[in-house]
Amino acid sequence: REIQAHKLYSGSTNDQLFQQSLQSIEDMEQYIAYLVDTALAYRTFAEKPNSVVEEIKLYISKHIGEDLTRNSLAETVYLNPDYLARLFKKETGVPLGNYIIETRIQMAKHWLATSQMPVHMIAGKVGYANDSYFSRLFKQECGLTPYEFRHKQQKDRLG
Repeated sequence: REIQAHKLYSGSTNDQLFQQSLQSIEDMEQYIAYLVDTALAYRTFAEKPNSVVEEIKLYISKHIGEDLTRNSLAETVYLNPDYLARLFKKETGVPLGNYIIETRIQMAKHWLATSQMPVHMIAGKVGYANDSYFSRLFKQECGLTPYEFRHKQQKDRLG
């Protein structure tokens, strides 16, 4: 996987460190260290056997409770956010944003079915700070509120 330097070193962190590097030798050393670390991180990433989309799926599953945006995901694989979104949809048939929602809902369903954790805690664990928004989204995706889903799962287990 090849990448052009201006794509590898784009973003607010690079811009900020570059501006700071003009202030002192120590800041310049910090900027050079950032450039080298970024290049080494990309080299490690590029040598992985997984596709970019598989790397993104893995990252999403490991960071499901965090704020996952196209920009933040694109940074992890050194791609432009728009290009990543197109690539993800082309390979999976599912828009990236929808995949994140589906993954969060699946994880929430698992915790609702297998734990007594309160719904607001589950919402937070899958990346939703607003539990009423989570409940609306859950109902939209599953046809049941989280409470109804949990009750149905418990009822189905008891027979």
